[in-house]
Amino acid sequence: MDTTVIARPLTDSRYAIGLATAADDADLRRLLRETPMPGPIEVSLERESDFFAAARQEGGRHHTVAIRDRLTGRLAAMGSRSVYEMFVDGQPQRVGYLSQLRIAPEHRPPRPATVADRLRSAPADARRRRSFIRHHHHRRGQRNRPPHSRSRPARLPRYQNWKSS
Repeated sequence: MDTTVIARPLTDSRYAIGLATAADDADLRRLLRETPMPGPIEVSLERESDFFAAARQEGGRHHTVAIRDRLTGRLAAMGSRSVYEMFVDGQPQRVGYLSQLRIAPEHRPPRPATVADRLRSAPADARRRRSFIRHHHHRRGQRNRPPHSRSRPARLPRYQNWKSS
């Protein structure tokens, strides 16, 4: 099997990609601080006052990629990869872990429209029709639902209290 990889350099790209260095420290910390994970509670995982200090404490191999906008010079995105020795199926293996994947808001692609977005923008009569269909299926029961929704969910094994003798 041929494993030759042919890659085109990204010289014509708007973005410059490279391994982060100590010179990127302040920008990496800023991007982590300014891009919290969304949800009912926003979580911001920061690495103050030295981005690379945690990697030195964790051990293993760490690499952080910094992606800069060539037009502004600002950090557009970042991501880290760590490699640890772990046991997989009882055997020691090197396992890769991706973390700190961040894209600055101004560089994110537009979010695709969701079904909820489409429903909100649909005319009122179309929204009522879809709502009726959804409720109609729930009232009529399991036998009239689409085949993919009839399967039983996987169940966890029962807990057994093992008594030592």
